[in-house]
Amino acid sequence: GTAAGISRRHCRVRLLDGKPVLEDLQSSYGTYLATGQRLVANTPIRLTNGSRFYLGHRGNQFQITM
Repeated sequence: GTAAGISRRHCRVRLLDGKPVLEDLQSSYGTYLATGQRLVANTPIRLTNGSRFYLGHRGNQFQITM
C-alpha cells in the first residue's frame, strides 16, 4: 500500500563522503526538514545525527541516527 502524502519514489538518504545526505526525488508532496524548510528537488542537503525530516506532512516524520 501507500501512505498519504508520500510518492512512490519520494526521497533518498545516502552517504556522501561518509556523511548522510537527504535528497528529494521530485516528489509531488515535498520533503521537508523539521524546521518546515522544503528541499529543492535533486539537491542533496547534509544531515547530522539526530536530524529530523518529514515527507508531505509532519505525520510522516523520520530521524537520522548513526
